[in-house]
Amino acid sequence: MVAQLELFQRPPARDSRDIAREKAFSIEVEKEILAVFASRPEEWLSYSDFRELIDKHKIHSWLGHVLHRIAREGKLQTSRLYYGAEWPGDPDYRGFNDRYKWPEGNTK
Repeated sequence: MVAQLELFQRPPARDSRDIAREKAFSIEVEKEILAVFASRPEEWLSYSDFRELIDKHKIHSWLGHVLHRIAREGKLQTSRLYYGAEWPGDPDYRGFNDRYKWPEGNTK
């Protein structure tokens, strides 16, 4: 007789990273992100401007990936602000910050 466990393997458990990624890329979270931009259309926003949303949905570092995807789709303008030099090999390089803005003329 064959044990049931041998016939029906359990799917691997999803860890917190998988759950956070799915939540971050959900339509619900994207709508909330776009609502923040719509409420502040003239401002350049960065990761730190979304602390409340990050904590609410527990999406942590996934927010940056979501913002980048939304910008790639043309829903946001993007700008990279360098501190010091623009090249990591330069001794004056101090990092960078990606910023995002609601596109001018966007009526969504």
